[in-house]
Amino acid sequence: MTISKTGVVATYSGDGATVAFPYPYRFLTDDSLVVTLLDAASAETLLVLGTDYTVVNNGDETGGTVTFAVPPAVGETIIISRETGLTQDVDYTPGDRFPAEVHEQAIDKLTMLAQEREAALVRTMRVPVGDTASLVIPSNRASKYLAFDSSKNPIAVAGDAGGYPVTPFMATVLDDPDAPTARATLAALGSIVEDTSPQLGGVLDANGHMITLSKGSDLVSAATLTLGNDGNYFDVTGGATISAISASSPGMRILLRFSSALTLVHGAALQLPESQNYIVAAGEVIEFLRDSETSWRMLDNAATHPVALWEGGTAPKSTAVSPVNVAAAVRARMQETAMLVIEQASGVGGGASVAGGTFDRVFNKVLSNGIPGLSLDTATGYITLPEGEYEIDARVLCSKVLITYAFIYSVTDAAMIADARSDNARASSGYDDVNMDVNLSARMSIPASGKVVVFRQYTGASNTTGLGTPMAIAGQVERYGFCKIKKVG
Repeated sequence: MTISKTGVVATYSGDGATVAFPYPYRFLTDDSLVVTLLDAASAETLLVLGTDYTVVNNGDETGGTVTFAVPPAVGETIIISRETGLTQDVDYTPGDRFPAEVHEQAIDKLTMLAQEREAALVRTMRVPVGDTASLVIPSNRASKYLAFDSSKNPIAVAGDAGGYPVTPFMATVLDDPDAPTARATLAALGSIVEDTSPQLGGVLDANGHMITLSKGSDLVSAATLTLGNDGNYFDVTGGATISAISASSPGMRILLRFSSALTLVHGAALQLPESQNYIVAAGEVIEFLRDSETSWRMLDNAATHPVALWEGGTAPKSTAVSPVNVAAAVRARMQETAMLVIEQASGVGGGASVAGGTFDRVFNKVLSNGIPGLSLDTATGYITLPEGEYEIDARVLCSKVLITYAFIYSVTDAAMIADARSDNARASSGYDDVNMDVNLSARMSIPASGKVVVFRQYTGASNTTGLGTPMAIAGQVERYGFCKIKKVG
């Protein structure tokens, strides 16, 4: 009998109902078929002949049928393969007639064995034809990784068998629990090549974004200030004199915010401006650069550093100020601005006015906010302002209200804020729908406790659209008020 089919494996998917699966290749004995079941997670189970399944052998190239005792479920995969026994069972008797059928079956068995070896071989890792490398695996491979030397031969490489193979250098980094610890390890190991590529200066990265600082644990002031490895921005407590800062890799930058006044001592380990000792004010923020293996250099103080300005630190009057740092400080201060608007959907008016009435103008949208601590209640228009000095420029619209003025009212104090009213009462047109502006500019100081304020407007006439007539342009929102708040101190 000939063998014209070269296949060895048949694969099927379970459906929860089918139990009979054909095996379309010739096999000699029932036990030469191996049946494996894969679940949805690809976990294999080797099934048992006579218990999990039975076999019907057709005795020819049509193969036969494997019938399961229980239908394989949906998501399970049935794999039927052939593994012919490695024996030679044919015995020729001298002088007998040539046993053609027996002889052909022996040849068929050899063909089946060859097919099975080929099926196994294609699933192995092989080298190209003509490659002379020896692929004998080294005997000293326990708890090691397989690698290849420069001659393409297998070698056993030491490493942690529980993870990826790494060099001893990287092993000291990969076992660190977090990024700050890994950075400290890299700094301690050295061999860090300085990045000399052009970079933007100031507080922006190469994409123009603010550089993020990582706040570390508080440090206690001492003759040698010991840095943590959990950040690059630290609060320093206590008033002890500081003459040095603990070692770090050259090029490292840190920010220190001092909770108490203290003295920094100029010396070889701590390079200060004009080679003079420096008296730190409480709340001051200073940036330092590790400019050599042995010293730190003070870069900016609270009078010029953007972060110091944000935090409200104050430097001694005698502090030297560089023009570059002043420019950086001014840019940072310019960013402390918020823009609020009164916005409605297209065609929706700003609201009705009442003769002799006073109304809260509800600013209900924040276009931008660069002032930490400022917030807007969009339902009431209440604005929460943190401590500081502010300049406010506002403009609200109204229509046919005769007499009107606007002012800022302190919800916290239940009173109008002095000097925060529009210049004079103004007369508006009483006969057309043209919106008019009411402008207000004010400067105010907010104490440490902060304040909640709101914009109010007085109107002299009743009008259903007295607080703003809509333009009703399709696809465009209506805006009836604009307010710019700038923190200046």
